[in-house]
Amino acid sequence: MGADRPGILAGVTRVLADNEVNIVDITQKVVDGLFLSLIVADCSGSDAVVSSVRQQLERTADSQGLKALVQQERLFRFMHRV
Repeated sequence: MGADRPGILAGVTRVLADNEVNIVDITQKVVDGLFLSLIVADCSGSDAVVSSVRQQLERTADSQGLKALVQQERLFRFMHRV
């Protein structure tokens, strides 16, 4: 998330593609000039370690003035169970 501008998704998706991570679902919205996106990705076909992909995404986001939050699905589901 961060201030909207061209190229945000290009930078983020480039990191995923370079690591052979498959995007399963993606949604985005711009609210009052704030870009928000949720990307569900599958790392099972990648040789990359999730922590390495997380670091790359966080560095890319930071270089674009964005904030990235990367979580594994099982942790997300555990934290949001009813």
